[in-house]
Amino acid sequence: MWSGPKGASMQERLDRAAEAKKALLERFRSAPKPGDPAYELEQSLAVEERMEMTADAVQSLHSRQQRAIICSLKERVDDAIHLKNALAARHIDVETIVWPDNKADKQLLKASISAARKNIAQFMSITLPCKVSTSSHCCI
Repeated sequence: MWSGPKGASMQERLDRAAEAKKALLERFRSAPKPGDPAYELEQSLAVEERMEMTADAVQSLHSRQQRAIICSLKERVDDAIHLKNALAARHIDVETIVWPDNKADKQLLKASISAARKNIAQFMSITLPCKVSTSSHCCI
């Protein structure tokens, strides 16, 4: 009769599982939480680092994709100051980049957003989720 991995009895396996659960719970309890200065600093540094990486990726784009993604980001980013500062450090003036007034031109520019997102994801080594499609291959 099979007694489990490495000959461990059922009670030994249950005891190890209970110990692992306690250790995981303790690690969760000891982790910094919102309101804790260490947590706030960690979050702030993570946002700053991600914004710097995003700015590097945006800078690497073709000018049309760059304009499209900046216009999109300006509408979506909660803290636009970090974005503006990160891009300004790369000599990109966010204030002068706006959607075109002409509806057709704006639609054409918005068509570049998808390609820009893919290029940014590739630059940052991020895998984008695939849309459900009828084809047998996955999107990138």
